[in-house]
Amino acid sequence: MSAEIARKVLTHFSKQPLKSKELYHLTDPEKDILFCLTRGYSYKMIATQLEIVLIRLVFTLSRFI
Repeated sequence: MSAEIARKVLTHFSKQPLKSKELYHLTDPEKDILFCLTRGYSYKMIATQLEIVLIRLVFTLSRFI
């Protein structure tokens, strides 16, 4: 996922009314991943920054596609 696409996803979630946000059920780690993507971090950089295994990161991102 490119930084531009991640930025659009994050913007989409942040503009939704509170009721709609609750329907997405984004966890804090998922929000952290999206934030890092908007900053242009690579998957490997995100995994290192958030101290998670790369495969976990890829699995989490697959929920957004």
